[in-house]
Amino acid sequence: MRQYWMLLPLVLTGCGGKTGDPGICQTPEPLTAASLNAGTHEGDLRWCVHRWAYRLAAAPGSSAQVAPAVVTACGDEVIDAFIAKNPAPDGVDAEAYSKGVRSKALSDAVFRVTQARAGHCDIP
Repeated sequence: MRQYWMLLPLVLTGCGGKTGDPGICQTPEPLTAASLNAGTHEGDLRWCVHRWAYRLAAAPGSSAQVAPAVVTACGDEVIDAFIAKNPAPDGVDAEAYSKGVRSKALSDAVFRVTQARAGHCDIP
């Protein structure tokens, strides 16, 4: 009977939920009103994609199938705000630039969903 008590710590380590692989996971930093007002956050769009990708990583389907839901969760307002803060360079068509931003958000979403799945990352 005594040897079973020695296994208790091992059994209990599985009760704490996911911890994620620190070599893979990069939990997004919290977005605060102060960081938004100061303009110190790296970008609302990148933050939004990162956060929603981790949240939706458990959804069925491939990362490429989940990624559009990530971008949709961020919404047009976030993408439009990003474009307003980071306008198209001179000589670049605004519509093409907007499509490029959306395409980049989609590819970032594929990466972040894959990252979250591979690292068993915590949901922020």
